[in-house]
Amino acid sequence: MRLITTLIALAVAVAVVLFAISNRATVTLELWPLPYSIDVGIYAAVLVAILIGFVGGAVAMWLAGGAKRRELRQTRRRVKDLEHSLAQAKSDSGSAAA
Repeated sequence: MRLITTLIALAVAVAVVLFAISNRATVTLELWPLPYSIDVGIYAAVLVAILIGFVGGAVAMWLAGGAKRRELRQTRRRVKDLEHSLAQAKSDSGSAAA
């Protein structure tokens, strides 16, 4: 599995490098209400947009999974309490039988 992950990461890295080499032209970026503008390479603008989208999606998925994580924590606590109760009941029944 680690080999497959490494190979996929290597392929993505090669694709990003080839994309950056192929798209070196500059483009002016402006945000309408602000008076600022910046000249950057097309590759930088695209890669930053992809990164922002990836991080935004990751945050959204993490927030969406909050209820499941809370439920899992409660279930783990409940199992731990039940195991403790079972161990205590076994020790009580063992001492009562003796």
